[in-house]
Amino acid sequence: MIGLTDCKDPYQQKCQEICGFFTSCVEKQFESKGRMEASQKSFMQIECESGCLREQGYAMPCYESEKTCTGFTRCLMESGLMD
Repeated sequence: MIGLTDCKDPYQQKCQEICGFFTSCVEKQFESKGRMEASQKSFMQIECESGCLREQGYAMPCYESEKTCTGFTRCLMESGLMD
């Protein structure tokens, strides 16, 4: 039986992975202010995935080359994605 994930666009799957990592980085960065609500986390994930799919040329190379939250965020800022 074919799983539901087999039908997904490979870019969409990669963006979900990237945005899961990004969301966890944001959570770690702001954990001193309390836990992020599920609705905030979900909104951030959706917005991130939308941006990732639109601007794949920025997020994917950063994710492939940077495996730390600091490095990933720095790469995104330097790439121009956040302009």
